[in-house]
Amino acid sequence: MKKNLIIIIPFALLMIVLVTIVLLFLNQRNSNNSNPVSYTSFPTINNSTSSNFEVKELKDNEGMSGTLTNIQYSGVTGIEIYSNKHLVLSLRGIDGTGGNGYCSEGYQFSDTSADYIQILKTAAQYFNDSNFKIIDLTKVSYIDFNLYGRKARIANNNIFFNKLDNTSSNFNSECGLYSKYVHFPSLGFNVFAPSNNSHGSEDLYKVESHVDILNTEEMQQFVNFMKGLNPISYGKL
Repeated sequence: MKKNLIIIIPFALLMIVLVTIVLLFLNQRNSNNSNPVSYTSFPTINNSTSSNFEVKELKDNEGMSGTLTNIQYSGVTGIEIYSNKHLVLSLRGIDGTGGNGYCSEGYQFSDTSADYIQILKTAAQYFNDSNFKIIDLTKVSYIDFNLYGRKARIANNNIFFNKLDNTSSNFNSECGLYSKYVHFPSLGFNVFAPSNNSHGSEDLYKVESHVDILNTEEMQQFVNFMKGLNPISYGKL
């Protein structure tokens, strides 16, 4: 048993280190990229409305939640979705945020992989986190939908995101840093560093959810409304 634990713990540490390195690399790419892209025009979404919902597009620095010094931002930097004039969901662009991806708590649905839960528990053991906990959502009803290229789920009056690298049929929810700062493959904004004339792009947004103000019927209407929004195309490198 001790031999197995010795093998598992270094593996968990290695995975955390690799995640940190990758994230730091992504945050540095804007200033280091020497392959410019033409940004003469910016594809946009139409500010859509329905009987109860409205989506507002924020451009350039207006929609940003976190920025780097002396960097210019353009394109779709923020999305706000309203229900009867009340904010339900906001996505705001983030640049320069990093972290190790450690989760102080995890979320387990009825279709969550047991292996994934074990990885979270092993990481908590390595960090000697006695406060780590798994939130049991196995008996909670939920609604699945796609949000700008990410599989999302409304449950327990919150929005959860399936891990981006999860290709199985399981729903392995993001946790920790990545439950609040989310990459959206079908959304993004442009990054320009005047100091070295370098161009880049980013698809990381800070997510703030207020779906708890919706009743069950309104939540389904919200999901249907989101399904009707067209993904945003933009010039990625």
